[in-house]
Amino acid sequence: MSTEKKSTVEKKKTNDKLKLEKNKQERLKTLSKIIYILARIGKILSIIAIVGLLLCVVLTPVVVKNIKFEDQTVTMFGNELKYETNGNQVDLYIDNVIVGSMTSDEKVGFDMIISKLEDTDMTKSFAFIELALIAGSAIMFIFYFILRYVDMLFVNISEKDTPFTEENSDYINKIAYLSLVTVLISFVTDIVSSLFFKDSMVSFNLSRVIYVLILYIIAYIFEYACILQKESKKNIYE
Repeated sequence: MSTEKKSTVEKKKTNDKLKLEKNKQERLKTLSKIIYILARIGKILSIIAIVGLLLCVVLTPVVVKNIKFEDQTVTMFGNELKYETNGNQVDLYIDNVIVGSMTSDEKVGFDMIISKLEDTDMTKSFAFIELALIAGSAIMFIFYFILRYVDMLFVNISEKDTPFTEENSDYINKIAYLSLVTVLISFVTDIVSSLFFKDSMVSFNLSRVIYVLILYIIAYIFEYACILQKESKKNIYE
């Protein structure tokens, strides 16, 4: 093969390689845009969830004070919860106002819950509900910041030439740390639940712990890639 033909082949290979790299970069940037748009939507939804949970924290004492479970019946604000069979479903009424419906099988489960609540200390139940709502609010608050860092991370990946920056490594570290905090909050809530109710069980979510560890490993990979990138640029300039 002549030198000219070799040169043409090498140029073609180089162009194909550059084209492939460009396509991969475009795909990465497109996926990054989709993720940070979803993160922004998630931030709005998490704010709504936080407001809703905090409202429940405020309203729960009023509801618990005005609800009674006795003789297989539920009384809310002085009005008894009534059932009416309507075909294959059971409608729930309070003071002739429909408040919900359920299937016949769900009605059986509902009656079992009512029976259990009759034998439950309402003070304990109230305290646990408040604790669960506060823990849920805390988790959603942390989740908002997780989404905030996800947003900033993928905006960086979308707009910059390389994803391997110290800033991105820092964002991933923060996401991992906040995710670990949510795991601990859930675990502590389970422990408190087991103290309140004898039949409650403490569960440890191993999959979430693995997810957090993977995030920490990715953060280290990004950090290491940043160091290699700096050394590579330094060698080029030298």
